[in-house]
Order: sequence, then C-alpha cells, then structure tokens
Amino acid sequence: MVGRFAALIVAVTTATAIVLVADIGGPLRAVVVLAFFLAVPGLAAIGFFEPLQPDARLVLVPAVSIVTTVVVAQVLLYTGNWTTELGYSIVALVSLAAISVQVVEVLAARLGTGPAQRLGDERTLGRSGASHHRPENRQAGAASGSGSSGTDSGHSSS
Repeated sequence: MVGRFAALIVAVTTATAIVLVADIGGPLRAVVVLAFFLAVPGLAAIGFFEPLQPDARLVLVPAVSIVTTVVVAQVLLYTGNWTTELGYSIVALVSLAAISVQVVEVLAARLGTGPAQRLGDERTLGRSGASHHRPENRQAGAASGSGSSGTDSGHSSS
C-alpha cells in the first residue's frame, strides 16, 4: 500500500512542481495544484495511522491535507514570507519526508533489519540471556542438583 501511495505522491508532487515552475495557467494549473494540496499531505501521513478502514481514509486524507496546508500558510503569512512556491515547497518536503520514512520502514521490515526487528532481537536475547543471571534461577538450579555446588562443597570439606 505504501508503494502505491509513494508513487502517486511523487507523481502529483512532480506534476505540481512542473506546473508551478513553468507558470502554466488555466484549468490545468487549478486541477493539479488543488489535487496536490487536497491529497498529497494526507496520503503521505495516512501510513502513520494504519490500519484504517476505507471510510476513515476518505475522511482523513483531505482533512490532514487541509490542516497541513493551512498551518504552513499561516506560519508563512505570520512571518511575512508568503509565496506560493515557498508554501508548495514546504508542504512537498514535509510530504516527501513522511512517505520516505514509511518506505524505509517497509523496506527494512522486508529485509529484517528494521527497528522493530532489532528491538525484538534485543528483547529475545535479553530474556534468554538474563534468565541465567537472575538469583531465583540460580537457586532453583542449585536445589535441583544440576549446578556444580555439590562438587564444590565436597572439595572444600577435604
């Protein structure tokens, strides 16, 4: 799922950049820029909210997109730095960074080198390695006669 969203995000982001840089006007610009600002930030963030039902995605994608766009616009207006290109660039960078994180997580999970796998390995190693060093396990081993305490006590008494 992330792969499809990543390809769509990159395609719409690239098309919007071309429309803005080439200063293409008319209905094409309106459709491409509107599609970017209503879909790309939400699609980039949707992976962080998985698993979602399809109905929730339909609501969450435009909502997150609108909130992201409005927050960026407000910050730029507040600081006196508003330009269409800068607003687009910031939203595009945030969206591409968000989808990049998800793509890296998916690839790492497929390769078995992701943070979840490393944490799982450490937890597994911690459980098996630490169990031999717990005091209650040493006492249980000595009581069952599986330890070397019987040999040591016989050697020290002679």
